[in-house]
Amino acid sequence: MIVAGGGAGGDNGGGGGGGGGLLYNTSASFSPGTTYIITVGAGGTFNNNAAADTGLNSSISGVATASGGGGAASRDAGGNGASGGSGGGGASGSNYPTAGTGTGGQGTNGGGGSDPDGSLGIDGTGGGGGGASISGASGVSGTGGNGGSGTSINFYGFGIYYGGGGGGGAVYGSGSAGGTGGQGGGGNGNGGGGGNNPGSANTGGGGGGPGSGGSGIVIISVNRTASATVGEPTVTTVGANTVYAFTNTGSITF
Repeated sequence: MIVAGGGAGGDNGGGGGGGGGLLYNTSASFSPGTTYIITVGAGGTFNNNAAADTGLNSSISGVATASGGGGAASRDAGGNGASGGSGGGGASGSNYPTAGTGTGGQGTNGGGGSDPDGSLGIDGTGGGGGGASISGASGVSGTGGNGGSGTSINFYGFGIYYGGGGGGGAVYGSGSAGGTGGQGGGGNGNGGGGGNNPGSANTGGGGGGPGSGGSGIVIISVNRTASATVGEPTVTTVGANTVYAFTNTGSITF
């Protein structure tokens, strides 16, 4: 199982970050005497730029790569949500900034932002980031879009949701509410009072609007014992298999 880092959420009515791409039950043959580099992607760091806010990829060298979650659009900086493992949400704005798209087989699309409703005096809100299983919801006037749900996986005792999208945020000083982060580590979107809501570590959860994305994780289950590991993985035995869970970048040699 490979989960990439989640995208960061956008500021001040911004969208929620997309969940990190998720690959599960990927079969592979590992060659004895070969060292495989394990990369655990960091979550996107919030800096008000959707492309730069995208999470980093996670991978097993020569085997498979999961794409980092898309960073979300920001109301103040403009632009659209970035594409990634799952797409980042769009921001509040009169031009309805669009959300990013997900990667097939890894995640889903983010939700679009909403336009401010001047007639009601209500500010628009950001859309939710896409999750590994369910797309992010679009924001509506008064309430940010909810982040899409990640995927529930029981992988050799590591039973948890992964790859949830972050909730869309509200404009600061408004009476609007933020969206709820998706299951799988997605951060909640801020309400009108502000806040910073990151995605959960080692789940690939997208950050709420605003908030940094959560880091990813790589888990390998093999019917042999590694001769060497780097990166301090958690090691457990399940039946005839040895399970290595990497929460930091490292390597494994069989």
